[in-house]
Amino acid sequence: MSSVSTAISEHVFASSDSPFSHLPLHVWTTVGMTNSFFWFGRTCSTLLGQYVVEHFGHSKALFGALIISFVPIIIFGLFMPETLNTRGNNSEPDDSISLTDEKIRDDQCTQMI
Repeated sequence: MSSVSTAISEHVFASSDSPFSHLPLHVWTTVGMTNSFFWFGRTCSTLLGQYVVEHFGHSKALFGALIISFVPIIIFGLFMPETLNTRGNNSEPDDSISLTDEKIRDDQCTQMI
């Protein structure tokens, strides 16, 4: 690690009472970059939405948003490991899940909170 990044990490994470003070600098860099991309996407989404509304109208903008919303649904439905080739293949029951019909009293609810 370079002396600049060491100096930054020592300065930023000098407080030992923080629960995140043990995390290395590359973790914080990754978190910062991810957050920057989220905000960039939000900004572009708002900008594009305003552009479409101004040039094509509200109804066409909403219809375009409807069409675009199907893209992640299709991607997740086709390529996620949880849904890939598993529909309708539940031939054996899962015995690891135990369901009981147990009523919880009000005093137990307050203890949970």
